Amino acid sequence: MDLKILKSFVAVAEIQNITKAADMLYMTQPNLSRQIRDLEDELKTTLFERGKRKTILTDDGEILLHHAKQLLELEEKLQFEFMNRASTQYGRLTIGFSECLGARRIGKFIKTFSAIYPNVTYEIYNGYAYDIIERINHGLTDLGVLLQPLDLTELEYTDIGQDEIWGVLVCKDHPFAEKKAISYSEIRKEKLIIPKRAFDQNALYDWFPLEANSVQILAKYNLFSSTIHLVENGMGVAICNKGALGIQNNSNVVFIPLHPKAAFKSMLAWKKSVQLSPLVSLFIKHVLDSLEAEDGVLKQE
Repeated sequence: MDLKILKSFVAVAEIQNITKAADMLYMTQPNLSRQIRDLEDELKTTLFERGKRKTILTDDGEILLHHAKQLLELEEKLQFEFMNRASTQYGRLTIGFSECLGARRIGKFIKTFSAIYPNVTYEIYNGYAYDIIERINHGLTDLGVLLQPLDLTELEYTDIGQDEIWGVLVCKDHPFAEKKAISYSEIRKEKLIIPKRAFDQNALYDWFPLEANSVQILAKYNLFSSTIHLVENGMGVAICNKGALGIQNNSNVVFIPLHPKAAFKSMLAWKKSVQLSPLVSLFIKHVLDSLEAEDGVLKQE
């Protein structure tokens, strides 16, 4: 399968118009149409539903688009990596970030690393944990900042040294808003917004003394940054970690730690049993050295 034809397919899928896609690709419309027909013949399926104004993906087209984007992203990443493989002075690091305070800490290490290697660039991917792990395993992402509890047996990783505190997020007018900590008995009758990830749910249910079906679940979320609007509008209270995007500097909501305390660790993870690029290895070393230096300062204090 020709990657150039895949690029043409992605352009048509995103623009939803063959004529406009052809102009963008500096091709004639008949030539682009022929490429799409040849691709459909090769795959023995129909990829688009052709209308007068729009060209819409079929279900098979949606499947191909997902994989085509991954292939093209990997091609770009490989080209960039091998162009700069001999030098750590240039290159690009691809880092996936979960919603956690550990992301802030890695951001600080990126700043100090950039001061030493100013020509290195970064590609940032925000997503939920299993998506980031999949991208690492497929070679699309170099490193991931992930929040425990999580099965990391397929990855190498290091503890970032950041406690991730779990608590309840409520709107500023909620009766709980003045509390310093909150227990299960106080929220059991509330409508709850909880994480969808199974590991998080299991950890939370360990904290709940009763069965999961004894609480009211209003909604489940993968990423919290949009879910916060439900809390702002007083629809329910959300169980989340303090590092979730959208919580910081938002005066419409209040975060209250759980009692008993529920805290996990955030990790920097990378692919296991592969030879990492010199740049990735150098960044990991920089993080480990920085963590060791910070730990030494804390011990002296």
